[in-house]
Amino acid sequence: MRAETASPVGFLRVLADETRLRVLGLLAETELSVGELARALAMGQSRVSNHLKVLRESQLIVERHEGSFTYCRMSTLEGSAAQVVGALKPALETLPDRQADRRRLASVLADRADSRAFFDRIAGDWDLIGSDFALGTGRLEVLGC
Repeated sequence: MRAETASPVGFLRVLADETRLRVLGLLAETELSVGELARALAMGQSRVSNHLKVLRESQLIVERHEGSFTYCRMSTLEGSAAQVVGALKPALETLPDRQADRRRLASVLADRADSRAFFDRIAGDWDLIGSDFALGTGRLEVLGC
């Protein structure tokens, strides 16, 4: 069901779920992986994935795959779908869990930045580090042998 061509009732049903509104509120701020969304919402990944499926089928979100990760972002809407979602955006701020979601999102984004910084720091030595583990010497060092 495309958001632009869906029946108004079906489209509103998709948007009638508070969890899906919370997801849209987070994705309106930034692209997130499914795991990051689950952490930001403090929910299990399978529950979040079920909501993402509904949003994806309604074409409210789009996904991209990078390695084993799936990243989600808001899609570009047109027509009445864009008007409805645009009108909802201020109301997303009043959702009961919005501030807690934002705090958790800040933590998720900080963890993402820390992880990237770590890998940026070791990138120059990655061949050396990898060769130690390929040869088994890295494992021996970790084990203290």
